[in-house]
Amino acid sequence: MEYEMIEEKARALEVFASLSEKDAIAVDFEEECNLHMYGEHLSLIQIYDGEKYYVIDVLSHKIDKETLSSFFHLGVKKLWFDFGSDGAIVYKNYNEKIENVYDIRSYALALGEVHGLDKIKEKFLGIKEEGSKKKFQQLNWMRRPLDDSAILYALSDVKYLFELEKVLWDRVVEEKVEKDATRRLIEARKIRKSAPAWTKITDIRKLSKEEKEYLKAFFSARDMVARRFNVPASWVLGKKELVALALAKPKSMDDVEKMIKSASPRFISFLRSSLEKALEKMNSIILR
Repeated sequence: MEYEMIEEKARALEVFASLSEKDAIAVDFEEECNLHMYGEHLSLIQIYDGEKYYVIDVLSHKIDKETLSSFFHLGVKKLWFDFGSDGAIVYKNYNEKIENVYDIRSYALALGEVHGLDKIKEKFLGIKEEGSKKKFQQLNWMRRPLDDSAILYALSDVKYLFELEKVLWDRVVEEKVEKDATRRLIEARKIRKSAPAWTKITDIRKLSKEEKEYLKAFFSARDMVARRFNVPASWVLGKKELVALALAKPKSMDDVEKMIKSASPRFISFLRSSLEKALEKMNSIILR
């Protein structure tokens, strides 16, 4: 599979101009989401126009936000599969909403199909990908250079979107679920406000009001350290330890120290300091 890697603004804008004349393009992203570094980051934009494949290197210093914005607002129909997290990252990092998105997972859902892209491709197109994708799913997409095998993996998610859209829509019409598919498509384009990250770390409903306050405070303390070292927060302190701290509602740093013994020596000094400030805050709240 041949593709063009685009790392300069001028070339990117030339390609976007040519894409705007197409009826549709297939699009997907590769991202880093708290797996190798702190936070969520866009890394690559993969595009297939039905004839040619393009890869936009978002990390290139010659690809600026203005360039990316011109793509986000490109008037051409953008075929996607499972747009939700991609759209959310763009909105969070660039304060932009991607226009003209057609998330064809909406058609699959209207047909009662809840599986991911690979399963959908296999069922409706008879295409089964060979080999394991696990190493690419765990890949650090922020590293450069990327191997050719990684780029080809990334492009595999746009390769069949044109065929898949036609097959799925034909089935939608056949089963007379166009109204549901269209409703789901409109919903898929919406950027939903995400719940605070600390509420996703455990079953928040099981915690008391006070335990939730401890979890929020300790989560923020851990997050500050992770941001400082630019590492995933789980590297600083595990989820189990964090929840255990919240449930214990410690009153002193001695109590805290007993529960963070597993923390890496690399982070422990800053973690102690950050947790101590969080504990002081909690104690002042409780004593009011």
